[in-house]
Formats: sequence, structure tokens, C-alpha cells
Amino acid sequence: MNSADKPNIVLVGAGHAHLHTIKRVHSLIEQGVNVTVVSPDKFWYSGLATGMLGGMYSAELDQVDVAALVRSRGASIIAGALQSIDHKMKSVILQDGTCVPFDVLSLNIGSASRPLPGENERCYQVKPIRRLYELRQRLEREFASPSGKALDIAVAGGGITAFEIAGNVKALAERFQRACNVTILCGSQRPLSELAAAAAERVIKNFSDRGIRLSATGKIVEIDGRVAKLRDNHEISFDFLVNATGLIADTIGKDLGIPLDSSGGILVDDTLRSPEYQNIFAVGDCATFASNPLPKIGVYAIRQSPILFHNIQAMISGVSLRQFVPQKLYLSIITLGDGNGLATRGSWWYFGRAAFLLKDWIDRRFLSSIQPT
Repeated sequence: MNSADKPNIVLVGAGHAHLHTIKRVHSLIEQGVNVTVVSPDKFWYSGLATGMLGGMYSAELDQVDVAALVRSRGASIIAGALQSIDHKMKSVILQDGTCVPFDVLSLNIGSASRPLPGENERCYQVKPIRRLYELRQRLEREFASPSGKALDIAVAGGGITAFEIAGNVKALAERFQRACNVTILCGSQRPLSELAAAAAERVIKNFSDRGIRLSATGKIVEIDGRVAKLRDNHEISFDFLVNATGLIADTIGKDLGIPLDSSGGILVDDTLRSPEYQNIFAVGDCATFASNPLPKIGVYAIRQSPILFHNIQAMISGVSLRQFVPQKLYLSIITLGDGNGLATRGSWWYFGRAAFLLKDWIDRRFLSSIQPT
């Protein structure tokens, strides 16, 4: 069978959910298929992102060379970004006009930060993750300058990500032995509402002891220069602001001609396929289960990986597809920047250095498993 006669599997994006398939792609190739991965750049691992911001990890450690990984597994790589899908021709169209034909397509195109009105060049988002590295570089320049001024850093959001960002910005300043005023703008919501109340209180106490402030004023309604205007008419001045208010589906979804939910997420069934186009899968943050919408967190994307791999194989070989069943309880560990972590699983929680060390081991092992060989 020549290359033109082989089925074409196209993976767009190289996030958590696609990495498992990329690692095992040689077995698909051995079945007589062409596999092409479309990815614009390296993969940034979200598990180390806040620790990288805090100077605990290098940017190099937090990245995977997707092109090298794909080539090491015998597949083809195209450096590009998705623009649209031509369903009649069964091709994906890239932003540079390249057309990539597919028989089976999987989308792992991630998510974006929910925008704040008036964001400017002093505002940084948590997605894409490279923005956190750009923030780190900018803060390092500020902290290394001879100016004695303490920077005012505002973090918008009251969830786990906002607290991780705040704790690690404080840690970065301490590495340079510089004062830094960090304020979390958590609005009127209960801070860390994802956690059990006792666990949230323990983290808040840690932050209070470190001089990190919480502002329970209203949500941001507008950013004007270096001022965040809040719903209750308060104003917060800042030198830099980090938007950690939550994630939304990438706006590219509206150009793909496939069913979306009200927020722009790609609708999928329990087999990870589009209900309208059964040869198109979507996984990770960009996908929404019509029957059970899930939070946009890496643990679900990682758990989807083996199901996706099996189902792609099943599409080629004609066997039954498997259903993805999200786990109800899972271990989650956050790093707070001072060498401590908070581990949670359901209502159970543990705060301390052992939690951070466990997270560090898990993250390093995961990254080691997906490096090119």
C-alpha cells in the first residue's frame, strides 16, 4: 500500500490528551496509516507553570519539543495553527493556507483566559502558559533593577490558580530579596471555593503570614491603565496584573463548522466524538460533554488519552469504541511558592512540604515519560 492509499489520522494540537497518542503513534503507523500532528510550537506543561513563574523550575524543564517527539515516533509534524475545517473535502485548513486531508481527526486545541475589559501590556493571562514565562522575565528585570520601589502585583480571581499565581509571584520577589505587594482580587465569592473550607482557611492563613493580601471587593469591570475599577466602585492600582479569572473555549471553535455549547466548547459524546461528525474527536479543555460538562483541568485530559488512542485505533480497525467515564475523586496538589503544597482528594486534604515534594516527583516523572527518545 502506498502512502496515498493509507488512511490519514490528523492530530491538531499537542496538549495533555494528545501526548499519550503521540507516544504510541508508532503502533498506528504499523497498522498502515499516515499520522500527522499539527502544532505551532512546543508543549508547555501546566503542572509546572506556576512553579516556573516562581523561579523554582526553568522554562526549559517546563517544555516538551513536540516536533522532536513526533519525529522520534515516526509520524509527520506540521508547524502551524488551525483556521477551519473543510468538511466536504475532509481537510483541515491552517492559518497559512495549508490543507491537511484526514480520515480521522482529533482536536486538542486547548482553552484561553477569560478576557477582562481594558487589558493592556501590563496585564498577563494564565493561558497560553508562555505568557507566565513572559511575566516572569519582566518581573525578573524589575526585581534586578536598582530601583527600591516595591512592585504592586494584582491577581484577578479567587480560585486555586489565582492563589498559585500569587504565592509564586511572591516567591520570585523573595528570590531577588525584593519587597512585592501581592493582592488577590477574589471578588465577592468565597476564596478557594473548590476546596473544603478548612483546607481553604489553611492556605489563606499561609498567605496572610507571608503578607499576601486578599481583597473581597467586587469583580473587575474595567482596567484603565494601571488601575482596576471594581463593581463596588473601589479601585486598585497595580504595576502588573495577572488574569486568573477562569478559562473559556478558544474562539477558533466558531470557525470549525461543528456543534458547540453555549460557551464555544466543542460538543462531544462519551466516546469523545462530535455527535454530528463521527470521524472527529475533541479532547482536553476544548471539549465539552453534552451530558456532563467538566472543569478545565489537566487530570481529565490525561485520563481521556488512553480512551482517545483506543478509539482512534477502533475507527481504523472497525472494533467497538470505549466510553470515557470521568473519575469522581482524584488527587490534586497545588504549589504555593514557599516550598509547601496542598494535596486534596475529595474532602481529605494535607498541607505541608511533603505535598509539594510529591507533586514535584509526579510532574518530573510525567515530563520524563513524554520526552523525545
